[in-house]
Amino acid sequence: MKTHLSTLTLLACHLTGHAIDTYIVAGQSNGHRLSQLREDPNAEASEGPRIHYFGMECVSEPEESMMVTLTSLDPESKGAGLAQSLLDRSGGEDIVLIQYCRCGAPVTEETEKSWWPGENPREGDTFEGGLFAKFETYLTRARAQVQSEVGADLDFKGLFWHQGESAASTDRALFRKTIRDVFWRFRDITGNPKLPVVAGHIREINEDRAKINLVLSRVASRDLNLTVIPLSNLEFSPDNNGKPNVHFATSGCHELGRHMAGAMDQQRSR
Repeated sequence: MKTHLSTLTLLACHLTGHAIDTYIVAGQSNGHRLSQLREDPNAEASEGPRIHYFGMECVSEPEESMMVTLTSLDPESKGAGLAQSLLDRSGGEDIVLIQYCRCGAPVTEETEKSWWPGENPREGDTFEGGLFAKFETYLTRARAQVQSEVGADLDFKGLFWHQGESAASTDRALFRKTIRDVFWRFRDITGNPKLPVVAGHIREINEDRAKINLVLSRVASRDLNLTVIPLSNLEFSPDNNGKPNVHFATSGCHELGRHMAGAMDQQRSR
């Protein structure tokens, strides 16, 4: 159980001055793909806006990542569609992109690799043994690096969420309650109760997967700050075990990323 204000909220109370637009990508493996970035090794030095990037391994639960400043994006990196679209909309300013996606992460299990938010997080009954506690530490340390190396505070502009494959067998009512609490916890941690969230549908290869998409869309109908992006003719690729139609291929990541960035732009302009 946690009853104190988040570390990030407390820090924000004491910070003034320049802030940099910051986006979070969270969820599980396809979210990780949507936010994989690297520098273009063939590009010349650019004076344009930069991306200050915090990345991670997919099978990990880190509490810290070293910031990498990207001056140009490798167009073959799977996250280039999302990141470049955000950069193109930044008005010529730098942005921060924070990746926290754990392969196979469920939302309704009390494990160290789960996004389980707790039984009643709005009343302080949170689960601190899983990804949320590690993510909060990760975010605090990312903020300190940006303050030190860039001289700016973080201004949280939105969350991109992609998760659901690991929740496909979950009871629909439980998933609906849990995913609402998941988004609430992200908003609480960032100190932005109206943090825009853009969530992507998962591939409907069976009725359980379709159920996840239905719940996400219904939650979005009651949450003015949540937009859900359906999938349409995206290219997929096999997972590491050869199972087909699980992960977005590079082209699929780029297309969905661009759609998600556009939806975030619409959210912010409301």
